[in-house]
Amino acid sequence: MFARRNTLARRRATHRQPSQRPPLCRPTAVEALEGRVLLAGNVVTTPTGTPNSPGEPAPFLDIQGDQFDNEIMVKKGTAPGEIIVNGLNGTLVNGSTQEWHFNGVQALGVLMNGGNDKVDVRNLTLSGEPDENGFATAQVVVDGGAGDDSITLFNTTINASAPPPDVLFFPSSSVGVLLFGETSAVGDPSGTGNDFIEVSNTTIIADGGEMSGSSLQIYGDDNNGGTITGGNDHINVSNTVIRATNTSFASSATAAVVIYGDNNSADDFGPTPTTSVIGEGNDWINVNKTDIIADSDQGSGTVFVQVFGDNNTAFGTGTATIGNFATKTGGNDTISLTNTTVSAIGSNFSNNSVVVDVRGDQTFSQLGVADVGGGNDTISITNFAASASGTNSTNETDLHVFGDGDVTATLNVSSRVGVGNDVISMTNDDIFAAGNPNNIATVLFNSDDQNQQGEAGTIVGQGDDSVDIFNFLLRASTSSNMQLQTQRGRDIVDIHNVRFGGMGIDTGGGNDDLTILNSRWGNGNFSLREGNDLLKMNGNSFVFTSADGGPGIDTLAAHNNSGVFLPTNFEIFT
Repeated sequence: MFARRNTLARRRATHRQPSQRPPLCRPTAVEALEGRVLLAGNVVTTPTGTPNSPGEPAPFLDIQGDQFDNEIMVKKGTAPGEIIVNGLNGTLVNGSTQEWHFNGVQALGVLMNGGNDKVDVRNLTLSGEPDENGFATAQVVVDGGAGDDSITLFNTTINASAPPPDVLFFPSSSVGVLLFGETSAVGDPSGTGNDFIEVSNTTIIADGGEMSGSSLQIYGDDNNGGTITGGNDHINVSNTVIRATNTSFASSATAAVVIYGDNNSADDFGPTPTTSVIGEGNDWINVNKTDIIADSDQGSGTVFVQVFGDNNTAFGTGTATIGNFATKTGGNDTISLTNTTVSAIGSNFSNNSVVVDVRGDQTFSQLGVADVGGGNDTISITNFAASASGTNSTNETDLHVFGDGDVTATLNVSSRVGVGNDVISMTNDDIFAAGNPNNIATVLFNSDDQNQQGEAGTIVGQGDDSVDIFNFLLRASTSSNMQLQTQRGRDIVDIHNVRFGGMGIDTGGGNDDLTILNSRWGNGNFSLREGNDLLKMNGNSFVFTSADGGPGIDTLAAHNNSGVFLPTNFEIFT
């Protein structure tokens, strides 16, 4: 897995190195066309490589852009393990228009610096070979730098294979892909950060050893004390596999996917508190036809998936801002997970777990101020399966979906999310835990969530939210419970053709509509709270369910249900 802090430190150190540019041409009419080519800049590789196949050995290949609009392609060569780097549309590589060849690449690092850059990585195979201690590592790191950048990873395999533990003591395999549209830190110039990042038809595999770890991390904007004026990013992951596997006894396999449209943080660890600002931050994130798997045949499997539109954090007394809270603009994100499978597999008295966490806006303030502007997000999860399974083990699967999420603040600080008119849609999904002896599956839906309610400065703006759950299965032999919570505003919740072990719903204040049709569950508890609410229940089967309309003029329409139903505080029956 990536040591992310060390990687970031290295990137920021190189970020301030003087850019390497070709000599300026004399401004004559004869040389005008050549001058236009030079505006595409120069990219420098370390090592330099060779102009011929199979290329110079380069276990770590470093590529550095300049402040111009660079465009490069990193592609497969003709010889086994060969990689070629060439410039496109006038971009020079090592001051030349020729291609540069390399072999034996196990780690690829690309820092494009300023300009509107394009990085196209395609048809590669990067293999991490074990060292003398049995540690096998392969990684790809790309930072677009300031500007509106495009990063593509296509039809590429990044893998590492470690020997079994009986060959070397505690061997491991680790594979990581880390992609940034833009990074910004204290003292960096302001950037626009409207980036395009795509990973498709790609395989990221760590195999073997006592521990195996595979990760994909994508950040549209990663801001730590700087200013990014735009931040409208497009992130797409499709037809991709992220997998960690091993077969040794008592081993562990971990697969992780982390995608943030905007990752914004401020702190006071330096001499003065920092301020981090990201502009509109209206991002589009799509994960489609992707498998995320941790398979430890005789140990524990763990999968962690986190997809956030905005992650905004103020440590200490720093100030972190996404969009404009006063005008309620910014942070309007679209997130979709479709046709995707997440699974953790293990055995032999281990703990196998899957955690999938999807949030439009996530804000945390310790002592400072963390604001997100609009926060009108759309989240859809369709044809999605998540499972933890294994024999002689404990298996747990958790799915969390928040529109405006988990706003946590300590006393007398500010942590705020704007209007928050969110849409959450769940269709044809299967969340389950299977095996023995203990299996637990939990789903938590929050259109507007606010932890530590009543603490000074903690605000989630009123939002008219919509939650639609259709053809949804939640399965586990020990416990399978769904909790759904909305906050202030007129919220509409539709639940059709679902199956839960237990179900708890709290619609918060406002005139809310809750509809539950043709569904099955064990015990349920529904609280509609204050407001003129409507509860419609038809064709359901359950063991016991209570429903409280709360203060206001509330309407109940309940027909053709099977089970013990106890309604209270409803004034109108239809």
